[in-house]
Amino acid sequence: MYFISLSYYTISVDFIKILRTSRPPVWICHWCLLFYGGLQNPSFNPLDYKFLITLFVFSLPFSLCVYAFNDYYDRESDSLNPRKTSLFGERHTTKTIKRLKTWSFAGFGISIFLMSFVNVYALLGLVLLVIGSILYSSSVTRFKSIPIVDAIAGGGCYFYLTTVTGFLVFLNGRLQIADIIQPAFIVLTLVGIVGQSMAIVADEKPDKAQHINTSSVLFGSNAVITVCITLLGICLYLVRTNMIFSGFILVLAFLCSLFYWGAWRTNKYMQVSGGFYFPFIFLLVSVLL
Repeated sequence: MYFISLSYYTISVDFIKILRTSRPPVWICHWCLLFYGGLQNPSFNPLDYKFLITLFVFSLPFSLCVYAFNDYYDRESDSLNPRKTSLFGERHTTKTIKRLKTWSFAGFGISIFLMSFVNVYALLGLVLLVIGSILYSSSVTRFKSIPIVDAIAGGGCYFYLTTVTGFLVFLNGRLQIADIIQPAFIVLTLVGIVGQSMAIVADEKPDKAQHINTSSVLFGSNAVITVCITLLGICLYLVRTNMIFSGFILVLAFLCSLFYWGAWRTNKYMQVSGGFYFPFIFLLVSVLL
C-alpha cells in the first residue's frame, strides 16, 4: 500500500507540473483565436467533430509541446520570474528540466496524430506553429532575443497562424490566398504583437538579469508600450464599424497604458490576468454571444 500511495503521489505531482508547464490560461487564448478564425468561414460549425478535436489539441497537447520546449531554454530567466509556480507557468527543478523535452515531444506526437483526422491544411497550420515556436525558443535561432522579431514571431505570427488554423478546419475545396489574408486576420495579428510585447515588458527585469536582449530591454518599456498603443489605434480604425471589437480594443489599450507605471508592471495580478488574459476572456465571451 505504501508503494501504491507513493506512486500515486508522484504521478499527481508530475501531472500538476505538466499542467502548469502547458499554461492552462493560454488554452483560453487558443480557443478564442480558433473560434474567431472559424467564424470567418461560412461553413463554421462549433459542434463539428473536427473542430472539437482541434480545440482539444490546442489545450494540453499543443501547449505542452510549445511551452515545455520554451521552458527548457528559459530555465534560468524563469527562476527569477514571479509569474512561475502557478497555472501561468512552472519554475522547474533540475529533475523536471530533464523531462521537458520528453514532455514536448509527447505533446507534439499527440497533436500531430489527432490533427491528421481534421484535414491537411489544419495539420499544416499546426506544424508551422510548432516550427515557429522552435525558432522562437531554440538557443540556435532564439528569435525571442532579437528585438522587434521577438514580438512579431512570438505574438503576431503565433496569433495569425492559430486564427488561420481555425479557419482551415472548415475549408472545403482548394485554399485561396485571399482566404488567409482577410482584414480580420490582420487585426488579430496586430493584437498578437501587442499581447506579446506587453508580456515582454512584464518580463523585462528577469530578461535583463539573464542578458536576454528583448525589445523592452533594448528600447525601454515606455517605448514598447507607446508602439503597442499606436498599433491598437490602427486596430481600432480597422474595426471601427464593430462596437464589440472596438470596445475590446479600447479595454486592451487602457490596460496597456497602465504599464507606463512601474508598479503595474510588477503587479502579479496585472501581469497574468489584467495585462494579457482578461482581454481574451472578454473576446471569448464576445465571440460566443
